Amino acid sequence: MVALDEHLRRLFGQVSIIVVAGGETGPLRDCLEQVWRVTDWPNYEVIVVDNGLAPEAVDYLRLCQARPRRLKVIFNPERGGDAHRLGLAAMEDGEYVVVLDSAARVGAGWLTSLVRHLEQDADLGLVGARVIEIDGTLPPASQPGAAPSRVTALPTLCLALRSAALAGLPGLNGHANAGEGFLQNIARAMLARGQWVGLAGNVVVRANPVRPSPARDLSVAAVSPPP
Repeated sequence: MVALDEHLRRLFGQVSIIVVAGGETGPLRDCLEQVWRVTDWPNYEVIVVDNGLAPEAVDYLRLCQARPRRLKVIFNPERGGDAHRLGLAAMEDGEYVVVLDSAARVGAGWLTSLVRHLEQDADLGLVGARVIEIDGTLPPASQPGAAPSRVTALPTLCLALRSAALAGLPGLNGHANAGEGFLQNIARAMLARGQWVGLAGNVVVRANPVRPSPARDLSVAAVSPPP
């Protein structure tokens, strides 16, 4: 089994899924249980950063930690600006990073499709999933499809990038890059490097009907994508 695990790791790069979460248990539980239920990429970890979770949500995470699940939890007493940075600091030596909103509900094949898009185009710096508005149902399974479309704005519920792309980005250790500002800084820096930002039409997530997500547009229009 150990030899098989090592073989899979060589074939499938490690993905760190970072979920910054606050509030009640329901949306976070729905998000995580769906990830564990439908994710078919064999080499991933989930890192949850507590950013104002209710006590019962903290209890839920502690119960999950006691089970054989791919989960790390960062209990953040300060809360706020450093949440994404704390998640990044907890990553193992992986190849890819996914920033997943706790309001997101993913569909089958979601992670494999996002990673394959990054593998197929070295100039694709950041790729996001398409968001379907709340209607109470689960998202459809991801299907093979065309390359992501070039965009200057992305939904923030589900974003994927190579971990190597974070090296040397300015301000990742500062509070000024919290939340959407943090993601926007990454996207603009990638565009400035000559990489581009894409929307994966074949990967769909839904916002959890229990907790609508706040504004989800990540605007990177300040830097134009390459022609």
